[in-house]
Amino acid sequence: MWTACTGLLVAAVVAATGCTAEPRGGTDGTPPTGRSAAVESPPEKVPTVCTGCVTEERLGQTVAVEATVAQQCPARGCWFRMKDDAGEVMVDLAPKKLELSESRVGQKAKVTGTVVKKGGKFWLEAQKVEFTTAGKDTPPEKK
Repeated sequence: MWTACTGLLVAAVVAATGCTAEPRGGTDGTPPTGRSAAVESPPEKVPTVCTGCVTEERLGQTVAVEATVAQQCPARGCWFRMKDDAGEVMVDLAPKKLELSESRVGQKAKVTGTVVKKGGKFWLEAQKVEFTTAGKDTPPEKK
């Protein structure tokens, strides 16, 4: 039931917080007093590293690796192995629910992901994958 005390409480909250949909500012279009416009920070630059650089020092960091696909999961395409002159690294597509619908073995790929350790080995948990084929970049397909 609505009481006088409840009505006063609601009125006090509305008065304290304001109830206008538009921010209060000058009539000339100046921003409201005491507020600043939100500024987006620039995207964080992700370092591109070699496969051999995916090590303990990079654990938990986001990096990009460019190399050739040497092997991939034959069942669902949920992982693949990348290789360059510095070594190789496993790429896990499952965390982002990505799968490869066709063989990418022998193609160049750029993977942006987080360095993790699984079974004593370093992997990249892919956030973004780009394949270069005949001058085109092709992302992996989602489930």
